[in-house]
Amino acid sequence: MTSTEGNEKLINKRERACIRQRLHRANSDGPSLGAKREKDRDRKRLTRVNATDEEKNVVRVKTRDRVRRLRLLQTPWKKQQDREKQRDRMRLVRIVEAEDGRQLHRDNNGVERSCMTDEEKESFWEERDGEQKKLKRANALKNQEKSYFSSTDDDVQESDGASISACVADKLSILGIRSSNKLE
Repeated sequence: MTSTEGNEKLINKRERACIRQRLHRANSDGPSLGAKREKDRDRKRLTRVNATDEEKNVVRVKTRDRVRRLRLLQTPWKKQQDREKQRDRMRLVRIVEAEDGRQLHRDNNGVERSCMTDEEKESFWEERDGEQKKLKRANALKNQEKSYFSSTDDDVQESDGASISACVADKLSILGIRSSNKLE
């Protein structure tokens, strides 16, 4: 089977699927969907009416607990367990990173902060601000070491003084073009 035959088969298959979808949409118009919803509501209502007292109590307890959690913005018990495990894992990661001297991963910060207590959150912000200051200082030192006008062996030939002035003139003309573009 060649690629064109395969493509034709796929095209025919897609066309048949589109036709099937159109027919299905034509058969399931608005009133019939409304009738289906009404049937579902009636079925649920009947199950509530015919339920025993124990079943009704179970449903009440579940809804009461769910509403209470929503009011208090609490997470379910299972999610609380997972959050505690996650918090313990992140503590271990922070300890290991502190021992290695590596900085915290930036993309994990959101997850980590959501698992922290209030005291840990406050210390986290202080640590992060300290890290940012250190990074800014390091970048400033690197920029001082790398001057914009520093030249390499490829740019400048040691023997020819005219090429040095030409290189500097090229860089200045580039800067002049950039500054004139900014002014416009």
